Amino acid sequence: MMSKRKLLQLVEENLVNGWEDPRMPTISGMRRRGYPAESLREFCEKIGVAKRDNLIDISLLEFCVRDQLNKSAQRRMVVFDPLKVVITNYEKGKFELMPSENNTEGENAGVREMPFSRAFVD
Repeated sequence: MMSKRKLLQLVEENLVNGWEDPRMPTISGMRRRGYPAESLREFCEKIGVAKRDNLIDISLLEFCVRDQLNKSAQRRMVVFDPLKVVITNYEKGKFELMPSENNTEGENAGVREMPFSRAFVD
């Protein structure tokens, strides 16, 4: 992290777009980068308040963010370079919608329907 004096210098020289710039190590900058507010609160609770100088490893903040996103982010599956596979013992023309959870850790994440057939048709 940088000192407040050096961060102020970046803002005053217009090297960044103010205190809310995503490159700035400020709370508003972290929020602009996509850090959930709950994870920042959890991080603050874990490190606590002390009068002594303290060094906190950045990996603790990353852990709090990852933990919060694991609970709330929806999961998706993507195939970038698909390989066509035909299931020979599956009926031709049959089409099913298979349920898939949006997030296994989220309580209210919901379910989405995924298509399943003998072969994927473009």
